[in-house]
Amino acid sequence: AEVEVDDAATGAMLAQLHRGQYCGEMAQNANAPRNATVRATTPVELAVLGKRNFLDMMTLLPPTEESILSTVQSRALSRDQSG
Repeated sequence: AEVEVDDAATGAMLAQLHRGQYCGEMAQNANAPRNATVRATTPVELAVLGKRNFLDMMTLLPPTEESILSTVQSRALSRDQSG
């Protein structure tokens, strides 16, 4: 894994993410505080997309919006089932 996503409250590992994957979409989309901590386990390069750019991307690229919303739903269900 390149990064690990840990539950902010318990510290339990929720996921391992690899090249091309993203994180932070749940808090951005829900306009809520983050619920996880992401920690690099290997050297990584990353891009940071602020709230305004995130919302613009969702508006301008409907397929990306659909993909992100699907990821949000899948991760939320996974969290509910593990907790």
